[in-house]
Amino acid sequence: MIQVYKCEYCGEIFKNKDDCFKHEIENHEGAERYYKVIYNILNELNRKYDMNKNIDGQNIAVDTNLCVCDGFEYIKNYISFYLDDCFINVYGSEDIIMHDLKNQMEQCFLDDLKNIEGTLRYEDWC
Repeated sequence: MIQVYKCEYCGEIFKNKDDCFKHEIENHEGAERYYKVIYNILNELNRKYDMNKNIDGQNIAVDTNLCVCDGFEYIKNYISFYLDDCFINVYGSEDIIMHDLKNQMEQCFLDDLKNIEGTLRYEDWC
């Protein structure tokens, strides 16, 4: 029996795991796909909270690794960047990252809203 590896995006079959991993990164945008997701979430949150937060695109660190656990191989992604002065750091599989990215980024917006609201209340009280 020959062990084969299957691309999780298009289903193409490979005999070598490194070839499969390389195919997924190069042909299915790999790390670049996360840049689009990050900026889409940022634009959505800026509209939602009527703010103008920024991300320095040069400082977005995206790393994709092939991992093995109990004989199973999977891709683990690491993403970190600064959203203004708030540090965002997420890692895990693709579905976990998408969820965590949005949650952490939205928390930065909410933290700023709480700071602004607290300052306004204090000024009004004084």
